[in-house]
Formats: sequence, C-alpha cells, structure tokens
Amino acid sequence: MNPMLIKVFCHDGLVTAFRRPLIALATFALILGALWVSDTALAARSEKRLADTIKPQLGFSPEVYIGGFPFTANLYTLEVPNMYVSVTDARIPQFGLVRTHTELKDVTISRQQLLDGNFDNTTAALMTSQVSLDAVSIGNALNIPDLDISHPYDISPAGGSASEVTLTGTPRALGQRLSVLAELRIRGHQFYMHPTTVLDSGDNTLKTHDILNAFRWDFNTNTLPLPKQATFVGASGGTIYFQADERNVTVHTHDLYPTTTPGKRSEHPRKNTGHLAHQQGTRCEYRRNLKSVAQSTPVSPAPAQSDTTPQSHQAQPPNARDRTHRHTPHPPGNAAAGHRPTPPHGNHQT
Repeated sequence: MNPMLIKVFCHDGLVTAFRRPLIALATFALILGALWVSDTALAARSEKRLADTIKPQLGFSPEVYIGGFPFTANLYTLEVPNMYVSVTDARIPQFGLVRTHTELKDVTISRQQLLDGNFDNTTAALMTSQVSLDAVSIGNALNIPDLDISHPYDISPAGGSASEVTLTGTPRALGQRLSVLAELRIRGHQFYMHPTTVLDSGDNTLKTHDILNAFRWDFNTNTLPLPKQATFVGASGGTIYFQADERNVTVHTHDLYPTTTPGKRSEHPRKNTGHLAHQQGTRCEYRRNLKSVAQSTPVSPAPAQSDTTPQSHQAQPPNARDRTHRHTPHPPGNAAAGHRPTPPHGNHQT
C-alpha cells in the first residue's frame, strides 16, 4: 500500500479518536447548562410569585430568595433549606423608613405551594426577623438631622455588631456638634439607648447632663414591625437593628413583610392558647363570684363543734382549690435563650 495513504488513514483515525470525547463532553455541558437554566427559571418563578403576593401590601416588590441547589430537589424533599424576604425603605409610623429582613430555615412545604411561591401555613424550624433603623430615622426621632452612628471600637466595614454605639451630631436644642458613647439595651418590652460618656463636648460650654440627654432615646419595642417581642438589639453598618427569633413556628405570609400598623401582626396567635385563655377567664370569673357571694352573705358565729356549714361556703364546689391548681399554667420560657443573633442582612448607607 502507498505509504501516503497509510499516513492519511492514521491521521484521520487520530482526529476521530480525539473528536468523539470532545463532542461527548460538549453535549454533556450543554445538557447541564440547559438543566441549570431550567432550575434557575423555576426558582425565579417561585420567587416572583411570592414577591407579587407581598407587593400589594407594600406598594413595591421586596427582594425574595428561595434556596436549595438544585432548586428542583426541594420538590422531592418537600423542604426548603433556607429562604429570606428583604424589604428596603418601608414606611412605618413613629420610625419612618426602615429595612426588614426575615429569614426562614428548614421550611416544610408542599410541592404545589413551592411552585406557587406560597409560604402561608408552612412550618419553619427557625424564623429570624430583623428591623433596622438607620441614622436618618433615629435622627428624626432625636431631632438631630445630621446624626451619625458608628461602631465605637472598629469603624471598618467588617467591624461586626456591637451593643454600644458612638453617636455624633448637632442637636437642634444645643446647636453644637457633639459626640457620645451610648449603650443599647432591651429591658422587658422597653428599648433604651443610654448615653454614658461624652466624647466631644463642642466648645465646652454645655453641661454634661444636657449633652447626654440630647442623645437619650427609649420606646416600647412592641411598636416595631416584628412578629414577636424583640430579644436582641445591636448596631452594625451605621444602623441599629432589632431581632426576634422563633423556633418550630407556623409561618404566615404577613410574617414576611413589615406592617404599617404597629401591633397588627401580634393579633395572629402562633400557638393554640385559646383553651388556656378560656380557662384563665373562667377561673377569674369563678373567683369573682365567690368573692361577691362571701361579701353579700353575712356569716353568723357558729359553735366550735357545729356540723352546720355557712351558706357562703356551700357555694364552693369540692376540690375547687385542687382543680384551680391543676390548671395553673407554667410561665413560658425564653425561646431565644442561647441563640446567637445574626447581624442584619446587607450593608446600609446612612
């Protein structure tokens, strides 16, 4: 055979040997790309449907993220590992514009609800809700238009959260640019921003007491757009944020965005406490009846060994004290005890 023909045949076989794996690899990559695009489109559709559900309540669409990779795996496990809804510049009475961030972990959901972006009446292992107030909102409350909030020990973007803040601004009542160090505390339902140290007293003509009082602030945290009582307060990124955590909670759509009416969300109970409230009300009514009977019925002195029981004592059924004691509820524990709060989602510009 002609040596040239042998060389050509060998060259064609070599090219074919390399071409087949490349074609197979390219085909596999195209299939993966198509699956990824389809998975992303399916997740985006669910996120948009949830955003469209919330939009009429806010007047604009929130930022929605539904996790899980691939997203279609959630359709088989019926569980979303994590998701969040973030709302920026929601106007709330008393606070002005605020930012909220609600994050859910391990959400149990049906297949149809997931496709529809419907998280109403689902169950989450953990729900973390945050409300962030920036320097503009807090400055309006304090009548300090140029208020600046910063980390007292680390002003870098990675400074993290802190329970103390440095407040700098010009209170209208004092007319000088001042700076103080303040503590952030929650005691019961009340939030306190308590200035402790004057860092800059201006021209030194003002009294320390007046400077500290100009930056003092407190309010009832039940007025915050949170689903329950705030359990943590901190400062990060030039904002002060409040956080509430709930475990093994039934999620409702109105939990995912801030309401414009303070206290509205607290009207929706999360646990079946109706029977407990009924028992407490019944006991209170029963005790009031006993008290009124005892006051209205005169009790005459009886002999020491008399078998006659006064009429007022006959109104009390047997074992009433035991029944009352048996139904007395135990005080609820702190559901958020031991949970480490997380800083607010995203960066904030003041």
